[in-house]
Amino acid sequence: MTKLFAKTGSAMRCPTYILIQLSSATQHYGLFAGAVIGIFVAGFATYTRQPAGRRWWDETKLKIPLLGISPERFVLRAIFARPWPTCCKMDCRCSPLSS
Repeated sequence: MTKLFAKTGSAMRCPTYILIQLSSATQHYGLFAGAVIGIFVAGFATYTRQPAGRRWWDETKLKIPLLGISPERFVLRAIFARPWPTCCKMDCRCSPLSS
């Protein structure tokens, strides 16, 4: 792909350049990144099986929804947010707010 742009003398757009560089990095460092992620996951699993790690992980899970929207509320918003404008435009009586 880069040879094609070099032949024509045109510049690559930024998203194209980022995609090509990301692909190149994945080809060269993908196995290393996979090994690092695997070691991290194994270490995390081992740590959370111990009493101190389990306590830390449980406390962290309780604090996570305070940072933003909880996953359950996110799913509910995704389910009900799309039909709501359509329902209001059609003036249907499906809403508890309509009388």
